Amino acid sequence: MTELDQGTFDEAIAGGPLLVDFWAPWCRPCKALEPILAELPLAVARVNVD
Repeated sequence: MTELDQGTFDEAIAGGPLLVDFWAPWCRPCKALEPILAELPLAVARVNVD
C-alpha cells in the first residue's frame, strides 16, 4: 500500500482506478482492515487523517 499526503494525492488519483483508504492510527476498524486491503488485487493507497 502506498501512503499518500497532500503532495502525492492528486498525482496518485490521476493515474487511474485507485482505492483510497482514509485511516487513523487510533482507529481499530482501520487497523483491522489493513491486512484485508493489502491482499486486494487492485491499487490501494492510504491517507492518514490524523
